[in-house]
Amino acid sequence: MCIRDRPEPATHFFGEVHQRIARGSAPLEAFRGAQFATRACCPDYRDWGAFTFLQGWHHTTLEAT
Repeated sequence: MCIRDRPEPATHFFGEVHQRIARGSAPLEAFRGAQFATRACCPDYRDWGAFTFLQGWHHTTLEAT
């Protein structure tokens, strides 16, 4: 199963994430809320379980050598 086989859950999930961030939610809060919303409309684990939240590289500090 890939996103191309069933794009509706991914479309719903990413739409929710972006709407929540636009309304001022922190990225992690937006992710979690979108995960719950997607799970409510698409309860199969395959539809919402593969999305993961990874903190971006821009949040790390690199020391100059």
